[in-house]
Amino acid sequence: MNIIVSTAGHIDHGKTYLIEKLTGKNTMHHKEELQRNITIDLGYSFILIDNLNVSIIDVPGHKDYLKNTICGILNSNMSILVVSAVDGVCHQTIEHFKIIEYSSIDNLIIAITKTDLATEDNRRQTLIQVEKLIEKSNKKSIKILDIDYSKPLNQLKQVIYDFSQNISFKQVLPYNIVKIDNSFSINGYGTVVSGNLLHGSFYLG
Repeated sequence: MNIIVSTAGHIDHGKTYLIEKLTGKNTMHHKEELQRNITIDLGYSFILIDNLNVSIIDVPGHKDYLKNTICGILNSNMSILVVSAVDGVCHQTIEHFKIIEYSSIDNLIIAITKTDLATEDNRRQTLIQVEKLIEKSNKKSIKILDIDYSKPLNQLKQVIYDFSQNISFKQVLPYNIVKIDNSFSINGYGTVVSGNLLHGSFYLG
């Protein structure tokens, strides 16, 4: 079985580092990314969990690269929303969560990172914020995990595997989703967009 898992979350909350610890690969590959230590373009990694092939898309957390983030999330079957225990729920956390909500992703893992740097009050407030964020979620399955890098990430792997068993690859949504890859102008027509129709259908009239 093959699935695609995307990251999500605010900049500097530890998405790329989490994927590196999970798969052994740093997904930053552009010179500018390495210099600035932030994800700009989509990064890719892979892990095999028993008989499950997991392709991982690491997305940018910076607001200036939201287009890349949307492409990465909409192309995935499952998402890991990364939230720093020190900073809690931030602007891009909320924005990325809304993108996940609007997508067909039914299974969401919320990974609480930087727990070793947070006080007990930090961790408690972050959990309250996360629970408030997801209280009206439309997702079938949501799991909140504390990430401890002093131990193997076996619990995260197990949740990914368990959630993969519930993924439906034929979903019918009450609206259309188009991943827009390009937009341009044509004389006599105006703005035209091109992309992939992920859900729904279009017809004349």
